[in-house]
Amino acid sequence: MPYGKKIWGSRHGWVAICESNLTITLFNPFKNVAPIPLSPLHKLYISEIHKVTLCADPIKSPNDYVVVANSNIECCIPFIRAGQTDWGYVIKKLYNDASLGIVDEIRACYVKIYLVKSLEGDLWMVRRFYIANNTRGFQVYKLELDAQSRKLVGKVKLESLGDDVMFVCGCDSISVSTSYFSSCLQKESIYYCSDYKA
Repeated sequence: MPYGKKIWGSRHGWVAICESNLTITLFNPFKNVAPIPLSPLHKLYISEIHKVTLCADPIKSPNDYVVVANSNIECCIPFIRAGQTDWGYVIKKLYNDASLGIVDEIRACYVKIYLVKSLEGDLWMVRRFYIANNTRGFQVYKLELDAQSRKLVGKVKLESLGDDVMFVCGCDSISVSTSYFSSCLQKESIYYCSDYKA
């Protein structure tokens, strides 16, 4: 592995390598496939990358995968689709609420954002509210995409996770079936890691 570069494990056996100029390369150490170089992120907006996530395996879906980068700016989520040369950005106005509505004290909380693909293939945004290392609550939204352009056009707040149960953390986030794991997972639950950094 390259020395002196930021490296994150991602999904489907891929690793993301980030250069100092914010150029990201996807590399699969388990398959004999060529690395996938991505365009650099715009340093005017982003100065640091914390995590890189793949929504699908580029080997199985070479024309239909999305790369999402969590950055130092929580109100701006960069993403790029297979074959595109420019990054798109989910901007704060699409997921910011005037009233958070979980508990009164949540208005003073920090917010951490996770993107999770549901069992039905929908893209969900999970918001974790925390103070210091204490999680106060979650909100989950289904992100609505335009059928043709696949651009984000809105969100719908979910009141139930259905058969999904989620695991969210700073490395990666996944959704699994409650029915399949009924002996060990509780329905309507989100399992998470305490990844707060002082």
